[in-house]
Amino acid sequence: MTFGVLACHGPLERWSSSLESAPAAASPADGGSPVVMEFEPPGRKTLTERSTWTRTESREEGVDAKGRSVQTVEATLLSRYDPIHSGGWMLTQWISAVVVTREGRASDDPWVRVVKGFPLKLKLAGDGVFVQLLNPQDGEAAARQASSALGQPEVVSQLFSAPALEERARREWEAKYGALFHRQLLPGSARYAFDVFGTSEGRQIPYLIERTFSGTTRTDFGEGLVFSIRCISQIDKQRDPQMIRNAFPEEDLSRLDSSVACTGQDLLARKPFVPVKSWISVTASPDSADGRRPLRVTFAKQVVALKLE
Repeated sequence: MTFGVLACHGPLERWSSSLESAPAAASPADGGSPVVMEFEPPGRKTLTERSTWTRTESREEGVDAKGRSVQTVEATLLSRYDPIHSGGWMLTQWISAVVVTREGRASDDPWVRVVKGFPLKLKLAGDGVFVQLLNPQDGEAAARQASSALGQPEVVSQLFSAPALEERARREWEAKYGALFHRQLLPGSARYAFDVFGTSEGRQIPYLIERTFSGTTRTDFGEGLVFSIRCISQIDKQRDPQMIRNAFPEEDLSRLDSSVACTGQDLLARKPFVPVKSWISVTASPDSADGRRPLRVTFAKQVVALKLE
């Protein structure tokens, strides 16, 4: 999660391209009985994950033609849960390695220095609810040290201010795990998350992610829950429109981009709670405000748990 939180803006912005991943086969819960996902993190152990983001953009239009552009970010992520004496958990996440490539060539991106410059320390309640970001000042300090190399001091200051860091950490945690823990899950039940991704031209594309509980499966970390993923470009009558709007009271859902489509899957181990594997592949062709042919954007993200020790 750390890298996604910090790289949601700027040159390391998000993920993309066509990334294919074999989905895990899920067995429906016995008799359609509900399954409860408790929040039982692996205390005092470090989880190592491999993360890959790729974004591909292209536009074919006469003099405005834009060749295929590909950017990839590969990172090694580390996460550790430690119990807090007064109750709850402290989740510490940091990046041990990052490689950025553009058009297949390694790139020395100054944003890497920021995201590797400090860990994220999240305080979580005992039931998995996000409480606060414990070290926003570390992000501010890392941004100040790298601001001269980035050449955008005002932008960097805004992105890595304490309120901005805390808000992004909260939104990402809730987007992934909100309405998940300590609730009865039936096959077919869905959770929703509002998300936005950006193009290299600075266009922000909003959409909804729908995660549907498919069943259970075995993983290297114990029994796991499988959630299928798809994107929603508009709210239709097949869902509860008011329920979705109530879940995102601060968002203007009329802004959802109708060109967005995606597929993906989340696989979460139950005891202990481990995000075993997550992948998503998204395409979009947002309308151009200046009348040019739409920019086609394809992006993908995959995060895989390697070891817990």
